[in-house]
Amino acid sequence: MHPKHTDVRGLPLKMLRLLSIPILLFFLGVVSPTPGCTGGEAQAVRTQGPAEKACACRTGEGDSADALKRLLSAAVQARGGFAKLQSREDDYSVVRIAYRDVYATEVLHRTWTMKPDSFRQDTVRDGVILKSQQYDGSTFLEGYGRRVRFGLQKDLKVFLENLELNRIFSLVCVGTEPYPASLGKRIRQEGGWLQEVIVEAPSGLTYRLFFDEDTCLIARLEYVERTQYAESEEVLSIVTHVDSYRKVDGVLVADRLRLFSRGTLKAKVRLLEHKFNAGLTAGFFSAERLRQDMAANPLKQGTSPTDGIFEQEWKESAYRKIVERLQTHE
Repeated sequence: MHPKHTDVRGLPLKMLRLLSIPILLFFLGVVSPTPGCTGGEAQAVRTQGPAEKACACRTGEGDSADALKRLLSAAVQARGGFAKLQSREDDYSVVRIAYRDVYATEVLHRTWTMKPDSFRQDTVRDGVILKSQQYDGSTFLEGYGRRVRFGLQKDLKVFLENLELNRIFSLVCVGTEPYPASLGKRIRQEGGWLQEVIVEAPSGLTYRLFFDEDTCLIARLEYVERTQYAESEEVLSIVTHVDSYRKVDGVLVADRLRLFSRGTLKAKVRLLEHKFNAGLTAGFFSAERLRQDMAANPLKQGTSPTDGIFEQEWKESAYRKIVERLQTHE
C-alpha cells in the first residue's frame, strides 16, 4: 500500500532534508557491471533463508586475517564473482522511495554514475524534476524548477561519500589498503546469524557491514553521518536493512531496502529499473545538458522555482553560501 501523497510544494524544510538521506540507497543497487536491466525474468533473493550452497561466512569470534579473507571471498562469489563486480564503468537506475515522517510522500530517484566520480541524480514526482544534482569530476551543479546553479561544497562531500559507499557495497575494495577491514562481532537475529565486518573508508567514515551467514549477502549496513551547519553539527546514525536482492544477468543487486535513522523507519526503497554499462559519455554530465533538461521541466502553470519547497531551499542555501564564503576568507 502506497503512503498518502502530499503536495511537495507544501513540505517543510525538515522533510526536504530527508530527501537527501537515502542517497546511499540507489548506490546500493548499483553493484553489477554486466550489461542488462531488471526485468520480468529477474528473481528476487531473500537475505534470510537456506543457502543454495555451503557458505564460508561462518568465521566465529576473533579477527583472523584468514577468516576475513574467506568471508569476503565467499561474499563476492555469492554476488556474482570478482570480475563482474570490478568491471562496471557506468550505471543507470530508477528507484521508488516512500518516505515516512510527519509527512508521507513518494518520489522517484533517477541516477546516472560513471567512473571515476561523475554522477547525476534527479528527484522526480509526477513527471517534474523537483531537484537535480550533478558532478562531472570538477563542477558541482544543482537544478531547481527551471534554473541551474552551483551546488554547495558540503552537499558535494555527501555525494562523494556515497560514491565511496557504493565501492564498499560492491565489496571488491574491502580489505585493500585504502579500505582496511576487520572482523567484528557475531550477532544472532531471527532466522540465523550475522557476521559483522568493520570497514574504515578514506573519507574517515566507519562502515559496519553485517553478512547473513546462510547466504553470504549483506543484510544490514550501519554508519554515522555528520552534517555541519553554520553553528552546529547534526549527528545521525543511519541503518539500512537489505530485505531482498534481485538477480540480473547472473549478478545480485539490492532490490528492496528499509532506511532507519535514530531507530525510526524513514524510508522504504524499491528498485524499478537498472542498466549496467549503459554507454554514458562525459557529455551527458555537462552543464549544457543539465540546463536543457531543467529548461524543459514541466512545471505546473502558475508555479515557479521559488514557490513552496523551492523558496525554502533557495533561502537556506543562499544563507549557507554566504557563511561558507565568510569562513573561507577568515
